[in-house]
Amino acid sequence: MRRERERELAHKTYEQIDQALRNLPDGELLDLFDSPSIKVGNSACDILSSRAGDAFKDEMVDALLAGRFKTRLGRMRASHVVLRGGKRVRRAHEAYLHLLHDRSAEVVDNALFGLVFLNDKAHLSALEAARDALPDDSKMKARFVGGIQALQAGNPFILSSGYDDATNAWGLMDSPLKTVAEAAEDAARRAGRPGPCEARD
Repeated sequence: MRRERERELAHKTYEQIDQALRNLPDGELLDLFDSPSIKVGNSACDILSSRAGDAFKDEMVDALLAGRFKTRLGRMRASHVVLRGGKRVRRAHEAYLHLLHDRSAEVVDNALFGLVFLNDKAHLSALEAARDALPDDSKMKARFVGGIQALQAGNPFILSSGYDDATNAWGLMDSPLKTVAEAAEDAARRAGRPGPCEARD
């Protein structure tokens, strides 16, 4: 059923896909998160995100913990739904801690972002353990170094200074912390030092 629907929709426009998926039940939309079609999978994710309240995002945490999503794209989409809820998703940390050990660097990066922006120092040991398990030449190791620095400083923008909390999902809209992080990054560049998230030679 899912594969037939994907084949039917794969070559349609986003507008046509949206019309076809708009009234599907939640479970059928969730099944499409693993779709290899960017248009189909992302449309299912966007529709479900707009439809679902924060209570549903807790159900998404359960789905991630249960391994419902078998592909990198499925886990990326599901983690995006949880990230969009920010601090309002009360069990989000469970999903992020679980995804820290994913085989996809992109999924791990989503988990790292979520844990850092939750800004809870109780997660420092998990980040340090994940960092230490990575080979020294891993690009993700530098990201973990930045994430750990951000969490230690209580300033998540150290990890992602370009992020804009436009919906105040993390309670950081108009936060002065972003200005502090941007200034530190600029100072490091002027001094010829890599920022906390930049690759080191």
